[in-house]
Amino acid sequence: MKKFIIPLLLFVVLIHANATVYTVNIHLEPDISKKIYASLQAAHDAASANDTIYVERYNTDDDYSTITISKPLYIIGPGYFPGENPSVQANQNIVVLYDMELSSGAVGTKLEGLQVYYNIGLYANDVTITHCNLGVDVEEDVDNLTITKTYLNELDAYYNIINNLMVSNCLIQDDFQIKEGTSGIIINNTFGFANSTYAYLNIPTGITFKNNIVKAGDSHNVTLPALPNTYISHNLQEIRY
Repeated sequence: MKKFIIPLLLFVVLIHANATVYTVNIHLEPDISKKIYASLQAAHDAASANDTIYVERYNTDDDYSTITISKPLYIIGPGYFPGENPSVQANQNIVVLYDMELSSGAVGTKLEGLQVYYNIGLYANDVTITHCNLGVDVEEDVDNLTITKTYLNELDAYYNIINNLMVSNCLIQDDFQIKEGTSGIIINNTFGFANSTYAYLNIPTGITFKNNIVKAGDSHNVTLPALPNTYISHNLQEIRY
């Protein structure tokens, strides 16, 4: 069995080596030959499956428009709250997208370091979101959604099932609603509910809910299923009146 390890690793490296890198920067002169675009949608349309798009910004007055992602891509922005970490990077501005939709063709897409004003509409499987500032509306049943190290404004999956959900090391600021039948792990998060007085936290049966901090006021609606149907352990709930 060991003789297959090296060829497999070489195959994975070749896949990433063949990916094309695009740059989006509204302050640079567009140059298709150099893969430089002023529009994220234009860069998306020019890219092929599994390519990488770096989204830059040098003026806080410039925001990028709505984008519809219909192919698997790796989209990277400068992160959120960069001004609070001045030693991390020279560019202290953020990239703000007003709206985003991941259609079913965007299976395997990874978003990193982006801020989205409205909740993104999710129709795709195998999506990873990390180091972002956004909310997610799950618009139909999906598989394998991973959200990590994200300032998560909201997760609305009340009407659609997620098969294998992973949410870890996030700060959740508003509703977090999951439909019964969803499977997965919610671990090492803080539910701060800073964006809403009447936020909902709804965890269905079958979910592992572990090592989370829930800061709930008396007007918040926290629903956790009874044991032993759900694995709940090592959580801290702070009730605020």
